[in-house]
Amino acid sequence: MFVKILIIIFIILLLLQFLSSLKEGMETNTPAQYQNYDDDPYILSKKNAANIDFLKEQNETITKDVSENTKKLQQLDKLREDIDILTDQVNSLASEQATYAEGVAKGFDNIKEEGSGEEENLLL
Repeated sequence: MFVKILIIIFIILLLLQFLSSLKEGMETNTPAQYQNYDDDPYILSKKNAANIDFLKEQNETITKDVSENTKKLQQLDKLREDIDILTDQVNSLASEQATYAEGVAKGFDNIKEEGSGEEENLLL
């Protein structure tokens, strides 16, 4: 029970760390507003070039973020596999311990029944 709670807390912490690194939308300090430009082709071409550069930068940033997030997802999947392996090991150990405890308890019961009473002093 305690191990399962720790595993759940660990997964929640990993997810929070992963989600805190994500960016939503285009985060800017100024709201987007429509700007009216003159019909001068030179001004329009300069603005178009600036917009293209901005979009290239945004595309590079998004591509970088996607590759980082892919790496983080792979790490998260590996951690989940490790957690599953550890959970199986803990469950196996707990089962073995319970079996051993039952065997020891049955052994003490047999000693009490077969012995002359000296073994009872050992238990105290």
